[in-house]
Amino acid sequence: MDKILKAVYVKIKNDFAPKTHNLLYLCELCKIELAEEQISFYAILMKYQISGRYPDNTGHTPGRIIVTQYYNKTKEEIEWLKQKLNQ
Repeated sequence: MDKILKAVYVKIKNDFAPKTHNLLYLCELCKIELAEEQISFYAILMKYQISGRYPDNTGHTPGRIIVTQYYNKTKEEIEWLKQKLNQ
């Protein structure tokens, strides 16, 4: 998700994207308005991203059903962000 948001940033600002993985911050910089549901979902993704990047930061691992839901929702969000990129 951060890669597509950074691509949107580069397109909008015509500059290098900031070195951050904070999805909400990147959306703010790109002036992308998110619904409350999206804000909550992006916060969840960031939580798991941290534990993925920093294995010592162990947390709860969701079950297969939840992971599948997160995966499908992430694909939807990426498609939505691609539309922003192509505007």
